[in-house]
Amino acid sequence: MDITNSRNKWGSGPYTTQVTGLTAFSDFVVGEIFASNANDYFRSVTTGNWGDASTWQSSHDNILWSSATLAPTSSATLITIQTGNNVTIDGTSSASSITIQGTGTIVGGANTLTVTGNWTNSGSPFNLSTGTVNFNGTAQTILGASATTFNNLTLSNSGVKTLTTAPTINGVLSIEGSATVSGAPGYGTAATLQYKGSGAQTTGTEFPATWSGTGGVIIANTSAVLLR
Repeated sequence: MDITNSRNKWGSGPYTTQVTGLTAFSDFVVGEIFASNANDYFRSVTTGNWGDASTWQSSHDNILWSSATLAPTSSATLITIQTGNNVTIDGTSSASSITIQGTGTIVGGANTLTVTGNWTNSGSPFNLSTGTVNFNGTAQTILGASATTFNNLTLSNSGVKTLTTAPTINGVLSIEGSATVSGAPGYGTAATLQYKGSGAQTTGTEFPATWSGTGGVIIANTSAVLLR
């Protein structure tokens, strides 16, 4: 990128500045570089690991952005995976609300991503073919223009987990704590449905009229599970 001053010197102005070589306005940041706060907005800027600060930019106000100095956690206000970026969960990580744009994806690896907010897939359908996503907030929603396919999906803690855009689970759907489900997910051929509540549970919309997943239904609950 080239920046040219119209008077070929710096001093009292006003002067005009010509900037060339930009591919997007977001390439150009005016202002000082600032340290990230845990409760900032975060957005990916490249393909990389979740735990690497260099994968991210952060913003205090969702307007001015700077290179992140830390990776996002469940303290973040919002986390956005931008189009074209593939972010890999490289360890046990946490997130608040997540928005996935365009061709952006999250790659599960063999690790767990714990989400305390909502999951919005506004881009293309994609498949987390490995790893586990654990929704352990209270009332949470999976929504967006496109569906997400999860390997293992855990719905834990408490509250209603609303499946506005129905996900598909290829591994284990585990319902834990006192969480309940609103909306019917899809299941892969090898899927498992597990009830692992902290108290008595009642099956809901997650339990299809006919179960065909070869992983079966597991009752890992020392209290009762009522079929309805």
